[in-house]
Amino acid sequence: MPSSRFKIPASIRANYFLGDRVVLRSFYRYYQDDWGLNAHTAELETAIKITPFISVSPFYRFYHQNAIDHFAP
Repeated sequence: MPSSRFKIPASIRANYFLGDRVVLRSFYRYYQDDWGLNAHTAELETAIKITPFISVSPFYRFYHQNAIDHFAP
């Protein structure tokens, strides 16, 4: 195993309000390091307020990463 690792994470988050009952939330994250790892994460969520005390939040999350160079055959 290499003795050091340089990491670069970057992310952005955005929310959009559709009236009083619906909130759209989005999230994206990129990660890279000097071992050869590249990863992407994207998430979309919709919060729907049914009553003042109950809300439903369906979401979708996508994640992808490649294999790192250090463990390649």
